[in-house]
Amino acid sequence: MENDELFLEKIKEADSICIFSHHYPDGDCLGSMRGLKVILEANFPEKQIHGLAEPSKKWEWVLGKGEEVDDQTIKQSLAIIVDHNSMDRVCDKRVEIAENGIRFDHHIGGKKPYRFPFICDEDAPSASSVILLWAIRCNLKIPKEAVQYLFIAFLDDCLQYSDGNAPLSVREIDGLFISLGGDKEKALRAVHEKSPEVRAYEDLLGKKGVLEGKFCYAIMEEEDYKGCGLDYAEAGAKSTDLGLRFPSAMVILLFTKSANEIRLSSRSRNDYSVEALCSHFGGGGHLQAAGATFPIDFDLYQVIDYVRKTIN
Repeated sequence: MENDELFLEKIKEADSICIFSHHYPDGDCLGSMRGLKVILEANFPEKQIHGLAEPSKKWEWVLGKGEEVDDQTIKQSLAIIVDHNSMDRVCDKRVEIAENGIRFDHHIGGKKPYRFPFICDEDAPSASSVILLWAIRCNLKIPKEAVQYLFIAFLDDCLQYSDGNAPLSVREIDGLFISLGGDKEKALRAVHEKSPEVRAYEDLLGKKGVLEGKFCYAIMEEEDYKGCGLDYAEAGAKSTDLGLRFPSAMVILLFTKSANEIRLSSRSRNDYSVEALCSHFGGGGHLQAAGATFPIDFDLYQVIDYVRKTIN
């Protein structure tokens, strides 16, 4: 694949590497960061590899915490961006001072594209699968620990699919993880493990959700998620869980409000492009998973009306 050798050469040349996850990280993002870190450490033990990520109550217990690094380290490191396509989504804005970088992704578009070369497969079900396939093509050692991190990441992003609409690539890559020693049962437990606070919030999502024909939506206020003990980041990442509450919905829209902004997280179970939807409103993503953010005074019913008019 184009850029395989370029990426490998850049990694070989770097003494230090910083892997950047995105703002409000999900399982695919953090698992991709952690799995790639383990792969690089196994193949290049002489290098300093740092994983940068925001805190996540849901994922820290299984995927670990992000590291803190100083400005000089970032400036002198190779920046590796995973699972996002725009600098306005990065977890640490200091990525801009990195002199060199590469990106693994499955998202197209982006308001502030990175200047770095990329391997981006918009048909891939997850960023973690893009990383796994790159490592295989480059004949790198892939420790079972890395396989498990990437498997958790892959399964988390594939929750959007039902048995009937999962692309063939999902089933093929699922089998690939297992062939490499991935423990699917253990990975699924990590994906589905939920605290009482999270379960209470998902129940509230179901109660506030609205099913309208082929799509559903929920508008969640700050007091909704704070009352359940969740923060804005975790609450805003629950679009897949909203979709599970409305299995007949082909398009899922989750609006989450903070004091300063409204976050849209959207999912599609068919060929309706939520990437096109979110791009229309200044966001981005890919065909079946995309997002956008709006000022707090934005009339979010513009988005609902847009879907209502275009879903057929």
